[in-house]
Amino acid sequence: NLRDLATAIRDSGADLGLSMDGDADRAGALSPQRLFSGNDLATTIAYGTLKQDREAAGDAWDPQQYVIARSIVSTAWIDAVASTFDMPEANIRKTAVGFRFLNDAIRGALDEGKRVIVAFEENGGIANEGAAYKDGFATDLKFLDLAARAKLEEQERDRLERDERHDP
Repeated sequence: NLRDLATAIRDSGADLGLSMDGDADRAGALSPQRLFSGNDLATTIAYGTLKQDREAAGDAWDPQQYVIARSIVSTAWIDAVASTFDMPEANIRKTAVGFRFLNDAIRGALDEGKRVIVAFEENGGIANEGAAYKDGFATDLKFLDLAARAKLEEQERDRLERDERHDP
């Protein structure tokens, strides 16, 4: 129950709460400020994955290798995120509604030798890293990893700014 999760987040002072539906094939997340929809989760996962991979690759960065698969009713915001990493528009595979169509897109991309970083429906059904099934647990863990990394980066920036202010 998201109401119970929101109360637990507030009462504990947590930064984030994660949720799944009854059979764990859909994911959700709450912060003290907001609910993260399936669109938000998938877009954040795509951004975080592309950012980490680009930083790790340096000059060898090749956005041609990545694919995002999404249903046609999901957010186009992810297209803009992919574009900032120079992912070709053709590598954003838009499908009919229903995860079976996303499965077809995943298999097709893998057959082409591409890396599918996320495939998703707007309702929180998300497959990560080429898995041909929705997995709420894996999605929540990926989102948690990205949230933790972002918090650590923010803490490191704050520490560096403090150090600079106190440097003679």
